[in-house]
Amino acid sequence: MKFVRMGVITAVLAVLAALSAVSLDGRRADSAGEQVEQRLGLLNEMVTADPAGTLDSTWYCAATRVLEAGSSKHEVLISNGSDEPVNVELRAVPLNTKAKVQPPQKLEVAANSVVVFDASTLSKESSAAVVVEVRSGEVVVSHRLTNGTGSSQAPCTSRPSGSWDFPYVNTEKDATARLFLFNPYPVAVSVDVTLSTTEYVRVPAELSGESVAPGQVKVINLNERAPRRDRLSVSVRSRSGLLIAEVVQTFSKDNLEFNLSSGEGGDGKVDKEEIGEQPVKRRGVALVSGSPQATTHAGFVDGFTQGGVIEQYVVLNPSDQNADVQPIWITPYGQPRDGIEPLAKVIPPGRAETISLDQEQRIPPEGFHHGLVIADRGVASARVLVSVDERKDSTASGDQLRPKPATGISISPGMPLAADRWWSGGITLSGDDEGWLLVDNPSSTDSASIKLLVHGDGKVEAAEGLDDFKIEAGGQLAIDLRSLKLPAAALVELRSTAPVQVEQRLVSAAAGDYSSGPAIPDASTVVSLADVVGSSG
Repeated sequence: MKFVRMGVITAVLAVLAALSAVSLDGRRADSAGEQVEQRLGLLNEMVTADPAGTLDSTWYCAATRVLEAGSSKHEVLISNGSDEPVNVELRAVPLNTKAKVQPPQKLEVAANSVVVFDASTLSKESSAAVVVEVRSGEVVVSHRLTNGTGSSQAPCTSRPSGSWDFPYVNTEKDATARLFLFNPYPVAVSVDVTLSTTEYVRVPAELSGESVAPGQVKVINLNERAPRRDRLSVSVRSRSGLLIAEVVQTFSKDNLEFNLSSGEGGDGKVDKEEIGEQPVKRRGVALVSGSPQATTHAGFVDGFTQGGVIEQYVVLNPSDQNADVQPIWITPYGQPRDGIEPLAKVIPPGRAETISLDQEQRIPPEGFHHGLVIADRGVASARVLVSVDERKDSTASGDQLRPKPATGISISPGMPLAADRWWSGGITLSGDDEGWLLVDNPSSTDSASIKLLVHGDGKVEAAEGLDDFKIEAGGQLAIDLRSLKLPAAALVELRSTAPVQVEQRLVSAAAGDYSSGPAIPDASTVVSLADVVGSSG
């Protein structure tokens, strides 16, 4: 088995107790109620998985195919980490409200197993969002989009919210960005969608008070609602009620031809000369999860700039006051955080700032690095990874730690939580596919010992060499999932003696694309990243 163990970062915190029912009688009510409120506040900050003992949980996979072509596929991946079979029900929510919907499909997912489900079997006449009802805890649900442009996989959403921030989308001529708003409730939800560029912050009239009908999905083509921008930030705020929001971002030559002819500013026709003047180097698709709550701390465990990669952090300040964002640490694996001078930004209200890591001479061009964003008020942070050229291998390069595909795109939110237990589900590596599990111990004082368990085909086994594996304070670990010899469809569980942060990177060789972003923490073990690293980092 191959893993990369490097250097030093962890924290001093007791493991929080599991979620439990509390009595609200007498004076105990105030204390218990406050603890429950704090717990629920943490769970609203990012996607989490319900723990053992949970009777029911619901997962929402809002974004779906935007093309009906046969090459376009939407899959739902249900991973059961418990030792008992789990009953699930999948229901489609078609984008075309007039489309005939198949009855909900009921499945039994065997213990320690993964089911890959084709969403098109639930709605044959229209693309559809999918709702997954689970009769258990210890189950995680992800979804994957694959088409001629690329492939992307991300966790589905575990809790609706009245607030969603997307620091980065791109509406340039080779790009499309579509915002999916899913209202799972029987009452209409009214939202305001704010668009922020380097020039302005505004709510377009047509996106003010936008209504999302009960139990339906609304798709907003941001290319038609915003000017061409290499960075557009999007904020969704509900006037009443909760909903789910996701973005699908694509880059391709097909987008260029479509946008020049029929997109914003299109003239209805495209000639070869016009295409030739605008070469397209980017290609890929990204399922983009929004940040449901602005936070003062966010971590990124994965990162690479090596050879032909554009890497950026984009930090959005959705508040009505300046946000002092400092420090912004970007640190190579194995190096103390104070070994590289941090960055700092003051971000005006409603605006976003872009930090281009690939242009930072202080960051080595090869190897893994991780990041930490700390602000004096709540912000939303995203990491953007775009490959535009083949990586340049050489005998002097050492480990080649960026994905092999010459093109690809990943856009993922920062993680405001740390946890003692994490799930990385729906792993289906075949052929030349690549996969990594990346772990950061964000404490500056305490080590963490981790244990890795592989679930699949009804079995659970400890990963060789990763049972009681120690990560020093401030340390990181990169695990090559191919070295674990996973089942065809696998769920990887990580247990830790102290709060850590975990990301997964999945690379589809056939699609020539990759996904990198948060794994899913167990809700009963989460703590605030701010409590782990402290206010100064």
